[in-house]
Amino acid sequence: MRFPTIHLVGRNLSPELGAVARDLATRAIVYSFETTADLLRAWRLARANDAAECLQASAVVWLQSRSGDFAQAEVDAVQILDPLARCVVVAGSWSEGEPRSGRPLLDATRCYWHQGAAAILSQIAVEETAPLAPHWLAIHAARQLDYQGIAGLCQSLGQRTIWQATYQPAISSEPALRIFCDWSAWQSWCEQTPGEQPSTPAILLQAFPRPDDFERARAAGISAVVAQPCRATDLQQAIAAAIAPAAVIQQIQPQQRIRTAA
Repeated sequence: MRFPTIHLVGRNLSPELGAVARDLATRAIVYSFETTADLLRAWRLARANDAAECLQASAVVWLQSRSGDFAQAEVDAVQILDPLARCVVVAGSWSEGEPRSGRPLLDATRCYWHQGAAAILSQIAVEETAPLAPHWLAIHAARQLDYQGIAGLCQSLGQRTIWQATYQPAISSEPALRIFCDWSAWQSWCEQTPGEQPSTPAILLQAFPRPDDFERARAAGISAVVAQPCRATDLQQAIAAAIAPAAVIQQIQPQQRIRTAA
């Protein structure tokens, strides 16, 4: 099994980006550089000593804790030296809004910290996700419109769904997985089942999740937090990891799963 080679660039990383870097290092061959200048210097040295293949990168990944950490000239310099390397910028929680308020780097694919290493690996075409076995999933949502949107995505992945409205009594049968459309749906479920420990795996969907959302989810026993809007592969990996985590770990290495709350 061939591992991709990724060159990471970044220093003084925020905690959430540090977690992405550590996770990625378990799924790929990773060379870390503090600055783009360090990376380019290593490339030139390798080429001068006929060792360019040793540092041939599948992708160059900039870990951007804050807007302005990297300049457009850095991306341009990388593309001049290696036009085939995929350029990816992973935005931390303090730079997610850069496309709206700043000057995002051009000619580089933008990913976000909460998407985890899965988003990076998908950009270099090494992410593979096996089809899911069909399961019954309970989707907790206050509005039918919210349920229908999530249910359609789950059904496209071969899953069967049932709506657990937040204002209705709990359904009698226990599903294989519960998906909560937001924290309010989770809170409503906790109020319906006071004092009970969750026996069914759960996934939380959250718009613009923050690091403390993952901490709160871990404390609550929620298996994964998936950012909304999500890709089908994000949800597919989260479902597979929540229902059968041990099997998924064996199945998809060295690729990366969706970032779990654990």
